[in-house]
Amino acid sequence: MKHLLDLRDELDREAEPLSLYFEDFRSLALELSDIEAGQYELDRTLQYLVVCEVGQKSKLAVMYLQSDGIGADHLEGGILGLRKMVEQEFTLPYSDERFRQLLEHPGVRFVSRSGDALVFRGRISAEELASLA
Repeated sequence: MKHLLDLRDELDREAEPLSLYFEDFRSLALELSDIEAGQYELDRTLQYLVVCEVGQKSKLAVMYLQSDGIGADHLEGGILGLRKMVEQEFTLPYSDERFRQLLEHPGVRFVSRSGDALVFRGRISAEELASLA
């Protein structure tokens, strides 16, 4: 099992769980201030990937963790960079049923109506997209 340290605030973690991007990872929420102060309990035998919104806080956290003897790397570009790499934008004709399906889809992060079209972003397979068309 791989281990993630999530430095984002609670609302961001709830709105965009790391499980959208990482499978088979265990995630732990920490504050940068706690890492800086050494107020954390991490297994020194594990390697951690530290994640934040844009990659700056995680880069600093890795410096603190490594100075404490913890194996850690950070996600360059943070969740925003990762999102840009894995998400796509789609447009489909609007229907109430399609709108509801997209709102409930775990890989869809954003849905809006633009006239007679639905615009949505996220990770969705070609098969799932075809079933919505």
